[in-house]
Amino acid sequence: TGAANKISDYETGTWTPTNNSTANATATVVSATYTKIGRTVTLQLYITISATATDPLQIGGLPFTPNISNAYYTSPVNHNVSAGTPIMRVQPGSAVAVVLAFGNGAVAWNTFNGSIFITSITYQV
Repeated sequence: TGAANKISDYETGTWTPTNNSTANATATVVSATYTKIGRTVTLQLYITISATATDPLQIGGLPFTPNISNAYYTSPVNHNVSAGTPIMRVQPGSAVAVVLAFGNGAVAWNTFNGSIFITSITYQV
């Protein structure tokens, strides 16, 4: 029945991504939204990046902190630069996601200088 299948914990909204790693990078938010159903959170992120920093690209400000001991990985990031196959990892117990090049470790902010950056992140709280 409808009542038996009702979702009691459903929320949507926007969030404010932050540069969690350096002062030499600017991420201009085009869109940052989330949907939370129960313990599962899905974020959508679309930013443009201006950066000279060589620090790892870390995005803070995730609207919910994951309640995990292991990291969550995302599907590949859409971008318009040659950076291998970047993916995002939500840090355990932290409202931070770091960008990694598949098999090559962290990706620097300046790799995406002047580019668009679009991804989706799903994790549990």
